[in-house]
Amino acid sequence: MVDVFHDGLAVSQAIDKACEHWTNGNVAGALASCRLALAIDPSSVAALANAGTMMWLNGDVAEAERLYAKAHELDPGHVGVMLNIATLRNEEGDLERSLEWIERAELQRPHNPEVLWRRALIELAMGDYVNGWAHYEAGLGHEGIRGKGPGFKTLPWDGTPCGRLLIWHEQGLGDTVQFVRYAKLCKERAQPLIVCLLTKLVGFSYGCTFI
Repeated sequence: MVDVFHDGLAVSQAIDKACEHWTNGNVAGALASCRLALAIDPSSVAALANAGTMMWLNGDVAEAERLYAKAHELDPGHVGVMLNIATLRNEEGDLERSLEWIERAELQRPHNPEVLWRRALIELAMGDYVNGWAHYEAGLGHEGIRGKGPGFKTLPWDGTPCGRLLIWHEQGLGDTVQFVRYAKLCKERAQPLIVCLLTKLVGFSYGCTFI
């Protein structure tokens, strides 16, 4: 008799070990642990998906896609696998197919913040700024998607004139530099204007005419 419980536990332990190896920079160990998980249970969707990600991160896109496809075949409703495939297609520059996979995920989880946020990234990359920015807001308030907010209880600004406005950085250094230009437009509708920046950009802000 097949011991399903112990096989499942062994697969889970092998996947955890693979992630540990990868975090520590041991690529060979990570791939070996993924192969062990698949040897224990070739039909494990979790093992296939994680092995696919390891192969992708290691530069083998074709093998990653094959493993993802097998995982999707075994569990067509697995949203995580769909999002992985969508992200891989996006990274390969195939935006249309990436969006197709996002739409499949959205059918499984309508109005899901992560799915909508992933959709937004594709739409923005395709130049659909109206829908892209609208869907991007789905991630607001979800720390795992858009990071930890400033912690204020006030509602996000809707663009109407106001007495005081705080612009808080959400993205990294490069994106903050790009977006800070819009502070000039904000100053036309809000006084005073306060801009919260990453420490590394404080010096840059002194010479920025937009703030």
